[in-house]
Amino acid sequence: MIKKLSIVTMTYNCSNEVDSYLKSFQLLDRTQYDWIIIDAGSTDGTFEKLSASSELFDYFISERDEGFYHGLNKALAMIRTPYYMVFGADDRPEPDLLESILGCLSADDAMLVLGGVRLMPLNKVKFAGPRWLHRFVLGRAVSHHSVGTVINMKAHALFGAYDINYRLVADALFLKKILKGKLKVKYSDRIFGEFALGGMSSKHQLRSIVETLLYQISEGSNVVVQVALASARIFKWALLSRLANVLGKNSLT
Repeated sequence: MIKKLSIVTMTYNCSNEVDSYLKSFQLLDRTQYDWIIIDAGSTDGTFEKLSASSELFDYFISERDEGFYHGLNKALAMIRTPYYMVFGADDRPEPDLLESILGCLSADDAMLVLGGVRLMPLNKVKFAGPRWLHRFVLGRAVSHHSVGTVINMKAHALFGAYDINYRLVADALFLKKILKGKLKVKYSDRIFGEFALGGMSSKHQLRSIVETLLYQISEGSNVVVQVALASARIFKWALLSRLANVLGKNSLT
């Protein structure tokens, strides 16, 4: 059987998630996908757990790197299938993930296949919005940058690897390059998996806002509109941060 899909897993110090993550993918038909694990040099027992299950993986490496997208670029060099998708150790696939996806990976060379994700712990389902929204807020134009997004390796032949100068939003920049053109994109009404909120972009929201502004401008978006949007996001971030501080202080009194 010629495989069409690779699952790329990025890990770092997530020992408490590894066992259930591995079990969730072992429930899928392992003959139908390649499994690539890139660990960033974990020191909390993650490496030992992954090593004990290394026979499950088509490629596994654990070493310090220069950030998430540097590690993801290492994974790109090892992918041997036409398509791939990315999962974090705290994400989970739907039991019918392969049935939902593999039928969409036909010879018509869609650069992206976008499905739904279940945002956790909110248990809220999100699907991709209209394609034109990438001009303003890319997160509304895709179901999510991981879990809900299947990427054709041909897109990297066109646009290169992930730009590691963007430590939080390099995936958004890459997807924007695809979405702003006329390359084919498919939309699925199926949910691909659970996406855990609270990742890097959530923990470093201000930097994420600034990086988003920079890549939107670099890709030709209207400067005035993007500055206005960034200002609104910063105001919202500052307001929510202030509110959280106030509530935190009140809870201690």
